Amino acid sequence: STKVWGSSIMEFSLLPTIELVKQWQSPDTCARDEVINGIVYNNGTLAVMIKNPSEKTIHIEMRSSVTLDRLWSLRLNIAFSQNIRTRCCLLSNDQWLVVDRNTSRIFHISKDGKVKSSSTYNPSPFCAILFNHDMLAISTARGKSFKIEE
Repeated sequence: STKVWGSSIMEFSLLPTIELVKQWQSPDTCARDEVINGIVYNNGTLAVMIKNPSEKTIHIEMRSSVTLDRLWSLRLNIAFSQNIRTRCCLLSNDQWLVVDRNTSRIFHISKDGKVKSSSTYNPSPFCAILFNHDMLAISTARGKSFKIEE
């Protein structure tokens, strides 16, 4: 469950029928005063976007999808907004892109949880997704834009 205090994470099997396999709850997922804004799976890991309204902070954590053990955590220099979600998407080579609509910035995160670069992106980005390892699509208030990665 996302956008609730002390969010939980649930794992489901999809075949032959949808069944709950496992559920993790706070404090294993996040602190009771934090909210999970998004989860992305990649190769046995979960990228988890977490917002802390009381501290007005946002961070990304990499977790094991099997045990939910924290592999790394990175507090982001992002202006907090109660109603705007901060999103992430997988890039090539297990790297990540964090999209901050509130301040119109994107952050390139290395596979070991370090900020490789950040830049302003206009118009303000809402979310992003990588296609075929070489095309990045970013949705904005004005539509979509595409960038071919070299």
